[in-house]
Amino acid sequence: VFMSAGLPAHGEEDWGDVDGWGNSDWGDDEANDGWGARDDDTWDNGDWGDDEANDGWGAFERAEFTLYGYIENEVVVAAPAARGDTDPAFGNTLSVRLKGDWHPHRDLSFYAELLYQDLRGIADPAVSLAAASPLFAGGAGGAGGAGNDNGAAGAAGPKTESVVLDHAYGEARFAYLDLRFGRQPIAWGTGYLFNPTDRLSGASLSSPGSDETPGTLAVAPTVQLHDRLSLAGYLAFEDRGRERVSRLESRKANNYPFGVRLSSYAGVFDFSASFSKEVSHIDAGAAAMLGKSAGYQERYFGGADFAGSIGDVGVYGEAAVVLAENDLIGGSAAPDSWSLEKALFTVVGFDYTLPGEIGVQFEYYRQGDGATRKADYSLAELLSGRRSVQARDYLVAVADRSFASDRVELLSAVILNLNDYSIVAVPEIEWQLRNDFSLGLNAALFFGERGSEFDGRYDLSELGGEGSVDLLRSRVGVSGRLSF
Repeated sequence: VFMSAGLPAHGEEDWGDVDGWGNSDWGDDEANDGWGARDDDTWDNGDWGDDEANDGWGAFERAEFTLYGYIENEVVVAAPAARGDTDPAFGNTLSVRLKGDWHPHRDLSFYAELLYQDLRGIADPAVSLAAASPLFAGGAGGAGGAGNDNGAAGAAGPKTESVVLDHAYGEARFAYLDLRFGRQPIAWGTGYLFNPTDRLSGASLSSPGSDETPGTLAVAPTVQLHDRLSLAGYLAFEDRGRERVSRLESRKANNYPFGVRLSSYAGVFDFSASFSKEVSHIDAGAAAMLGKSAGYQERYFGGADFAGSIGDVGVYGEAAVVLAENDLIGGSAAPDSWSLEKALFTVVGFDYTLPGEIGVQFEYYRQGDGATRKADYSLAELLSGRRSVQARDYLVAVADRSFASDRVELLSAVILNLNDYSIVAVPEIEWQLRNDFSLGLNAALFFGERGSEFDGRYDLSELGGEGSVDLLRSRVGVSGRLSF
């Protein structure tokens, strides 16, 4: 939602680490959460083949290579901005994701995902920001503006196309050890929209049903300590923003994030406890907006999460506490100002299937250091990537229903700011015309009184500008996806 409005893709939440809205898919371990499939033939059955070659790997099996992915195109129409535009804005996003799996041996695997994107018009965050206010026009169309009306953009403007190797990692499985290395998806926590125990992933708010987790360059082992107990960890080699640039400070070991997570289960409940170090880089531009020093910010978190069911109701929750942080930003955990009220981040939720096969889900999120008054909202913190949502308390409600033998799916999500009562509604409908082709219609609708978070209007005086800026435009998108 916020990426479609042109805001940074960094923050406290990660909406991209789930397989959907409430499907409770516990069977795969793409996110390296320490569980994987309950019976994956790697931990407890001791079946390693006959190992005739005595190479430690068991009998060699035929290598399997799979290539798959999708191409998707979305046309977006956004409402006129509140600052005086009379015409709607248009944009287009073309995405191609190519995935490859290679299994040369049953206990050795390689994975890769290549993402190509071409963003045009209002779908380009730089253009979206430039359209919101001349103060941000330097980021699109070259120095001094977003290009003129006849389409002549400056040569220094950002490219609309990007090619990113999003995932590229290997996995080796031993008797009680699963070792991953490379650019891989790592997503901890049980929340569906908000994950306070996940300190690696920034926000990916472009689609509430997204099932793509951004890759992080890391080494991530998982050790099975007992039938009911596993220990997972990671050492990452990039900060939370995942900016692929070299920095002199990155040579220092204390600027690397890490985490450890102890997981177990009892009956139908899974639960875990974790400790992690979050690292974010505040660049010169963000530091100037925040009135702070540029450099790395480090925060240490203790966390816990659970997921299970009570009867037919699925329940889940997680909590994270800021234990300590450096004073670069002067955050809530500074020694002279630490308080549990501001240091605690929590999520609780449940899902249930109503008569008529209508799935519903509710989630409450408390952001400990969030604002409770509209006057305390900070445009600088939003644009710098310091946070992706402003307030302290949020309620999320989701409903979905499938029709026509599951070929048509209707989903509606509502996010309510419980402090200023502004709302964003995200309805979607997807029609599976064929097994490999689907059409989609979606919208992002923002409601709230002036000054509220989802009203989207901010006073530019905080950044040294004049007037106000409207960062959120209600919009409608039409998409087509071809899978292969």
